[in-house]
Amino acid sequence: MLDIKNMFCDPADGVAAPGKLELLLPSDGYGLNAMVLNAVGEGPRPLVIMLHGFPGNERNLDLAESLRAAGCHVLFFHYKGAWGSPGFFTFEDVLRDADNAVDFFRQPEIAAQYGVDPDLIFLVGHSMGGFAAIATLAKRDDLRGAVAMAPYDFAASRAAAEFSPEYAANYEAVVRCPLPPLRLQCEDVLHDELTCHMQDWLLPDKAPELAGKQLCIFAFDRDVVSPAPLHLAPLVEAFAPAMGDGLTVSHFDTDHGYNSRRYAVAKAAAEWIESRCGVRV
Repeated sequence: MLDIKNMFCDPADGVAAPGKLELLLPSDGYGLNAMVLNAVGEGPRPLVIMLHGFPGNERNLDLAESLRAAGCHVLFFHYKGAWGSPGFFTFEDVLRDADNAVDFFRQPEIAAQYGVDPDLIFLVGHSMGGFAAIATLAKRDDLRGAVAMAPYDFAASRAAAEFSPEYAANYEAVVRCPLPPLRLQCEDVLHDELTCHMQDWLLPDKAPELAGKQLCIFAFDRDVVSPAPLHLAPLVEAFAPAMGDGLTVSHFDTDHGYNSRRYAVAKAAAEWIESRCGVRV
């Protein structure tokens, strides 16, 4: 179904050309700015739903193009209140939008319209998107798997800010930095939201819900945005006993934005998705 050797070459002449389909992705009555990069190939294809980070300056569209070239359809969208999508931005809506995107493409008529195999839907999220990918995978039983790249556990960061000056500085730099791409209802809304959900959004606590599922975590070893002691080690410690072989952790010698390993990360993501297309969970 996937062919990774096609990731870094253009389609041959005479082959049906891939395309880009723009749409307003339905989510709680809003139409989110979105596009589907459709792959070449006969029959329904796997769908990768890309979940970008906070606030979304890194869109990972080179990764999206690579996954499309390998044979996946790819959905990219902006959450409510982000980069011109309607509504107000909240972390709760990030989670709701990810969930609603899966629901939309699980509909038989929508899956048929876009050439999607509804049983082969994957999430690929970076940073905040990795947080949303893990939380969404934990909640649902109808996803084939998720790739979380440098996941940033916002609940853990909020909790750690209570006792660690170092983590408090990291948290403040993320949550209270200027955010012109995001439409917020008030200045402190994100801090207040994380204070409210500090306990129920902790990713390590999702371990029981992840049992029997497929998750790949990409750890970037020079990452200072989501440092491993807070954002990686607790996940591996909690998830490994519950998930067993369902958990894959891959390390890359790069920074939070994986700037020096773009091709390696794209290839690893495609290989993991390819290997899971035949795994029935």
